[in-house]
Amino acid sequence: MPKTPISWAHEKNTPTYTLCLFCNIILLCEVNETSRFVRRWEINAPANGHVNFMEYQMNYKLYLLAAASVAATSAPAMAQSSDDPFTGPRVGVIAGFDTSRAGSDVDDDLNEDNDESIEGFGYGVEAGYDFNAGGVVLGVEAELSDSTAEVEVDEGDFEGFGFGDVESGRDIYLGARIGARVGENALVYAKGGYTNARYNVSASFDGDEFRSSIDTDGFRLGAGLEYLLGTNTYAKVEYRYSNYTDAEIDFEDDGLGDVELGDIDLDRHQVMAGVGFRF
Repeated sequence: MPKTPISWAHEKNTPTYTLCLFCNIILLCEVNETSRFVRRWEINAPANGHVNFMEYQMNYKLYLLAAASVAATSAPAMAQSSDDPFTGPRVGVIAGFDTSRAGSDVDDDLNEDNDESIEGFGYGVEAGYDFNAGGVVLGVEAELSDSTAEVEVDEGDFEGFGFGDVESGRDIYLGARIGARVGENALVYAKGGYTNARYNVSASFDGDEFRSSIDTDGFRLGAGLEYLLGTNTYAKVEYRYSNYTDAEIDFEDDGLGDVELGDIDLDRHQVMAGVGFRF
């Protein structure tokens, strides 16, 4: 293929136009029409090196128009395929049902009326980051929550669960999740990680009231469904199970040292709903 300038003219002896064929080949390669146009040039080019300029100009515009149409239709599809609505940083609020129940190691087997659990309303905030890992969504997340669950005395019947007169306190969770898309707008996922829950304890002795907190360490497992409400907003519902196996008592009085409780057995069940915003 020659790389020297080739000239052509109108049929009526108008001024000759000059164009570098090598430059045209590069331009036409970008619109994927090089081979067809070059073959047409070679077939129609007369022996004197001149071609019909009007025919060339018309074909050139048609090729550019076709290339622009292909680019316009393929660009949105490419953008859509690379845009995953379940990736990126996110923040949200959660609320729902929360119950803590004594495990088998601290069962109250003597009182059949004691259900050994406390129930209440859980609420909190969360933040996380998700990314697409070849067809599955992986993410990390953190949560800070609280609950209204507490021990109650119903008509003289003490409803405890092995730790005295307590109420639920703050709960810290750090974990990860893995999910898969269901259709265009939904994500099902499983999660797991570390949780540290606090239970506030009230006690009295000889007329004096003592307040302390039980800090518990354990793990959390869960599963849920997340659904897109808009471009950047979502709603979700999930079930979580937590088990706490280690604890210590922290006294508010600085004069009293912390006491290690050692191994415990405490179960927590939660059904939470939430809404959030993804950046």
